[in-house]
Amino acid sequence: MKMKMARKYHIRTIVCFLFSSLSLYATDINRDSLIRELKATPEKSELRARILQQLSESYREDAPDESIFYGEELLHLANTLDAPELLYLGHMSTGVAYAIKGSAPEIALQHFIDALDIAKSKTGKDWELRQVKSRINICGVHWQLENMGPAMDYAYQNVAQLRAMDEPLTLADAYRTVALLHRSSKQYDSTFFYLNEAIDIYEKLEDYHRKASTLITLSTAYQQTGLYEQALQILHQVQEHARIHQDSTMIRDTYTGLAQAYLQLNRLDSAEYYARSLLAIARQKGLLPELSESYKVLSGLFSSINQADSALYYYRLYAESREQLISDEKARVIQEMDSKYQARESARENRQLREQYALVNFRNTLLLISSLLFLFLVAVIAFFYRRERKRKAELEKLNEEAANSHSWLLTLMSEKKHMVNLIAHDIRNPLSLIQFNTHALGQAETLDEKERKQILAEIEQATADIDRASLKIMEIENKTESRIHLQNVSFDLIRVLKESIGEFSPFARSKSISLQFKTDQGHSFITGDPFLFRHIIANLLSNAIKYSPPHKAVELSFFLNEKIAAFSVKDQGPGLSQQDQQQLFQRGKVFQPSTTESSRGEGLYLTRRYVEAMGGKITVESSPGQGALFTVSFPIESLKTGE
Repeated sequence: MKMKMARKYHIRTIVCFLFSSLSLYATDINRDSLIRELKATPEKSELRARILQQLSESYREDAPDESIFYGEELLHLANTLDAPELLYLGHMSTGVAYAIKGSAPEIALQHFIDALDIAKSKTGKDWELRQVKSRINICGVHWQLENMGPAMDYAYQNVAQLRAMDEPLTLADAYRTVALLHRSSKQYDSTFFYLNEAIDIYEKLEDYHRKASTLITLSTAYQQTGLYEQALQILHQVQEHARIHQDSTMIRDTYTGLAQAYLQLNRLDSAEYYARSLLAIARQKGLLPELSESYKVLSGLFSSINQADSALYYYRLYAESREQLISDEKARVIQEMDSKYQARESARENRQLREQYALVNFRNTLLLISSLLFLFLVAVIAFFYRRERKRKAELEKLNEEAANSHSWLLTLMSEKKHMVNLIAHDIRNPLSLIQFNTHALGQAETLDEKERKQILAEIEQATADIDRASLKIMEIENKTESRIHLQNVSFDLIRVLKESIGEFSPFARSKSISLQFKTDQGHSFITGDPFLFRHIIANLLSNAIKYSPPHKAVELSFFLNEKIAAFSVKDQGPGLSQQDQQQLFQRGKVFQPSTTESSRGEGLYLTRRYVEAMGGKITVESSPGQGALFTVSFPIESLKTGE
């Protein structure tokens, strides 16, 4: 999941870079003055075409539909004037607008191919550079569509053409593009080759900034392939150049890579030094992304040396900073959507003004021709009036749909935040297990070697459970639907039940409680989500042990027949009243059936969600003072098909 997200992020970044490189005018062009100038220019003139091009580019980012409108107007005028250069610019501008809009990449691709064909039909260095620009954008669209083969072909064509031209800086940029394509395809030898080719050119041109940026990309590629020593050499080289050029930002950017590389090489002192250096700078300058990254590295560092308290402390800080980053990003996206909406509204008003202007001219012309056409003119005005009313109604409907979509997005974000909180609640079980086993290890004189190895294995398993839970948090945060995502894999449910007994044995022993497992099955292979099954079993066993008095038994049973597969957890605790049973699985409901234990109100709600997500059901049988019996059952058919 992380790799897929990273790949999409790199694709979006590079594609935006390629498209932005085609901008010929500043983004703050005064659109109103351009529109006034457009009205004053002759209908069939090169000046009008240039103004149309500027308008198309000025609307590109915030109102791509308006940009497409002016781009298509430019294409129509260029065809009329039979001007190849204007036709090329029209295809490029319109293609970029379609690419940024994102809903029709095939149309964008066709515009760029048409621009390339025009450039190929002409001669001269300027037209050769236009061929390169066309291929860059064709490569960008294929990259956006994850068509790596065609993207690679066009990138190599650019490299071949630029090698024959005296354009070293553009050639170096082309090498970087090829290297990033190879890195997306995990072809790291080619990645290293083309990045080094680009670095050599930047060094000859004395372009420090591009060279440093490419070196950091190279160090990242080395780390992805496990070549951490090489990555360290590169990063130290970047630091040296940055100090020479007094580039504090570049020095700061190397700290993250250095800390991660030293951590992977188990050079913990160096890793801690760079992580804390990054932390100090981030705190001083209020850099939240760098702050989050430093927390992450420090958490991993302390975890690797078994300092659980420090690791957990920094992990919590990392989780809080990540949540703040996500909240800030969501606020930025909402603000950006609002800005784009305002720009689209302004563009719509301009279109209406253009239509009204055309209508007034048409009406005046008709009045000058003959007063005998007055009635006909009234009919035309009435027709346009009705059409405008219909358009207004349609726009109001679209606005309402946009508001509904906005409300749905807010609801989805709230649900995601809640689900992350629920999963975080589940992390408490393995943390408790680690705490109990750590205490047991402290009594080393009472343990033999076999018991010590068993406790260490239980701690290792609990750590793996925490890691899986953290991955589940990231998976939930990046989903676009409110339902629980299931993994359908084959696994042995009997083995999972036995492993759960082993995991909770130290907890049970600490309370002098006997854990018993009963079944007449040797193995039971089913299809489902083992992560969710473990959470279901863990929540039920944890509650049973928590609320059982000392010197009692907790029984875990499994049974299977032709229709269902089920397991149950029975305890001898204080039991539940009928009223408590009716509210047992509600979110946020807190119970305190004993004077020494309490519940946070999330575990059983989460358990029911997991069970129902896999097509099963959970029931409880209990009376005050008689303990409780929780039963989880699944239809055999759903476990076979993985539904």
